[in-house]
Amino acid sequence: MKITDNVYFYKSRGEEKLARGAGSCNVVIVRGDKQALIDTGLIVGGSFNDLRKAASADGIDLAKTSAVLHTHSHWNHISGGGESPLT
Repeated sequence: MKITDNVYFYKSRGEEKLARGAGSCNVVIVRGDKQALIDTGLIVGGSFNDLRKAASADGIDLAKTSAVLHTHSHWNHISGGGESPLT
């Protein structure tokens, strides 16, 4: 979902527990000369694939990501990093 020019927000799937004790996390994509992915969410339960589809619907190609930033090291914020284009 577009928030403002070049900033997109994708809501977590927290209402649908994807793994014991946790849902995913919110993800932000910032576009400009380079594209940054802020937090990657979970890979379990198809969460990262859902992110990929939602971003694609907004015209965003995750393969063009230049940087992945994690706000902190909780597993529901970082486990999608293994699916990101930079790994």
